[in-house]
Amino acid sequence: MTNLIKSEKVARISDTVPPKPNLLINGGFDIWQRGESISGTGYFADRWGFRGEPYTGGTSTFYKTSNAASTALESKYYARHVVANHTSNSYIFQRIELTKSVGWWSEKDLTVALQYSFDNSCEINLALSLVTFPSGTKTFTNMYSSGYSTATGGGDVEKVWSFTTANLNSVASQVDDSAYLQLVITYQGSSSTSGPVPNGSYRFLEVKLEEGSNFTGWSHVDPTTELAKCQRYYYGDTTRVSVVHDAGLFKNRAIVNFPVPMRANAEFNILSYTADGHNSNNTQPTVYSSEMYGGIDIGSTDQAYRQFGHHALVTITADAEL
Repeated sequence: MTNLIKSEKVARISDTVPPKPNLLINGGFDIWQRGESISGTGYFADRWGFRGEPYTGGTSTFYKTSNAASTALESKYYARHVVANHTSNSYIFQRIELTKSVGWWSEKDLTVALQYSFDNSCEINLALSLVTFPSGTKTFTNMYSSGYSTATGGGDVEKVWSFTTANLNSVASQVDDSAYLQLVITYQGSSSTSGPVPNGSYRFLEVKLEEGSNFTGWSHVDPTTELAKCQRYYYGDTTRVSVVHDAGLFKNRAIVNFPVPMRANAEFNILSYTADGHNSNNTQPTVYSSEMYGGIDIGSTDQAYRQFGHHALVTITADAEL
């Protein structure tokens, strides 16, 4: 783990060394399609997942929080994790699609920077793994693990890890379309046990993964561009789609086109379906056809919707996460 050397800081300030791009998506925690307050395990900010176990009666909640007080970072928001009565360590993770060959990641010089502000000091570990599924079995190949070190509480802190990944030649044959990388940041009470962090707030302001052995600074990311990247993996329920009668099927029908092509054929969740001009609503519409990466057709199975000219509204989510 290293800090920026003086010459790099001077170069960054004078803008003669532009920041390299972030290999993570939503590293600034600006995009939260699933909601701005997420409890329990699972995804919170887009592309970021969480694991950790609270006691019975304990709580674990991530909040989208304004970053207006900080001028050091490019992001407008950060992830604030409020912990009470956990029984084990906690970790956040991002799964990284292998858009580059596995050879590109083998014996590669990489740098990870983390800007955080924790209420309490704790122990923190960074790990990067290749995840494959030989013969259907989920397998982790360690590419790097930093070992636990103290994360000082009480103020904004920047940690930087620079490392060279392991040689991946022996597992290259296991890589197929289901494989991905996984970056994990674990935080716990002590380095010797996987005990919980003390109760309090743990703020993740920014995370960056970049090529090379030096941290070149935080990258400016356009929120619209970052949202489009996130929607390739998850399309939130913020849009209601007008449904128009289909005379050929005698049913209401919606063709839902995604803002960007999704990574793969998505899993769909229909949250609501409301038809205008009827005494009752069909609460269980069905996805009766789908187009991989592009969109889905949603139709009502209730023939009561066959009257010409009636419309409806449907709310869905689409999940194509790794």
